Amino acid sequence: SEPAFDPDLFAGHLEPAKWQELSGDPLKPLTNRALQALYPPGSTIKPIFAAGALHDGVRSVGSSVTCTGAVSIYGHPYRCWLKGGHGHVSLIEAIEVSCDSFFYHLAHDAGLDALARWARTVGLGSMTGIELGAESSGLVPSDEWSRKARGHPWYGGETISVGIGQGPILVTPIQMAVAYAALVNGGSRVRPHLVEGQASPGVSIGYSADTLAAVRRGMELVVRGDRGTARRLGSLPIPFGGKTGTSQVIAKQEG
Repeated sequence: SEPAFDPDLFAGHLEPAKWQELSGDPLKPLTNRALQALYPPGSTIKPIFAAGALHDGVRSVGSSVTCTGAVSIYGHPYRCWLKGGHGHVSLIEAIEVSCDSFFYHLAHDAGLDALARWARTVGLGSMTGIELGAESSGLVPSDEWSRKARGHPWYGGETISVGIGQGPILVTPIQMAVAYAALVNGGSRVRPHLVEGQASPGVSIGYSADTLAAVRRGMELVVRGDRGTARRLGSLPIPFGGKTGTSQVIAKQEG
């Protein structure tokens, strides 16, 4: 993986100059990105919010929107990634095609507190407890966090962005692995382990079998559906599902 370093450097005496070089590298090769790096989840958050919305009755499997390519909320246009829109989409289809418009409406109707609760239910915003230590807890935002960290209240428009995994919501890859495992294993949030025989009993997230089945179906269609955003993987000889996701990069240095 990149950025990399030679692990043999740590087998013997590490020269101070080399340590300074590694620890001062702006690419941070010593960071365990699976546990410590924080990323906006982008559209990978959508199955999590869909499951929470089904559980709380904010949406049903039959809920749908007509996506025209943009949604006007609070007088501001929020654009779907597909110019021209997806047309009529149900909840399951919204996962399949990753329709932003569906989740903009969902976020608006649910509100930030519900989105935050659904995220925390599957383990976002807290450390997973894996044995490696130095783990980041991520960020699931709230109005209280905004006032303390930024000095101003939470803005309603930010909730709409969080609905598609953008804005001030940050996760680690290991958190997302735990969250997705809970969605597909029958609703058990487990503590990940690297040591054989150290399995811990999972904690039920409390979602019904029907709720989890609907979300799994949407994730299967991501790969197997005619309009699935990962349909190119559908020819692989194993049954599986997934979810694509892209999050914005605010700034990137050339080179």
